[in-house]
Amino acid sequence: MDQETIDTSLLSKAIDLAATNVADGQRPFGALLARGEEIVAQAANTAERSNDPTDHAEIAAIRTATRLLKSERLDCLTLYTSCEPCCMCASAIRWAGLGRVVFALAREEAEEYGFHDMVAADVSRVILSAVPVTQVGTLGAAARAPFDTWKARQVNDR
Repeated sequence: MDQETIDTSLLSKAIDLAATNVADGQRPFGALLARGEEIVAQAANTAERSNDPTDHAEIAAIRTATRLLKSERLDCLTLYTSCEPCCMCASAIRWAGLGRVVFALAREEAEEYGFHDMVAADVSRVILSAVPVTQVGTLGAAARAPFDTWKARQVNDR
């Protein structure tokens, strides 16, 4: 399987994690770490449930992978995430030394759904400038689906 096919497949799984998370009443963020096609760790954002603002999908996946691999360095892994990482997650990505980052929705798109951290997005991009980062834009509606569901729930909860 070529890298583009692997990226699309694994990113779709991260989006599925985000969709499941929204169905569970949480935010539309899911992430997984993989070595090639093998998923090493996966997680979703549970900050609302845990009342922990650091409980982001990317950080939770990194924590799981470092425990499983017994290493704080994850340069052999690629992060697949439903949305471009925030500056906190970008810092964790750099500290873990991840080999690559592949994401679906850009921060500008997430802002359309009420996630207002665009100043931090600029910081994130500087932090990640030494890491190969790829946005897979071919997933379009599938990438937006968890965010659409989340936003609809926000409107209905008012």
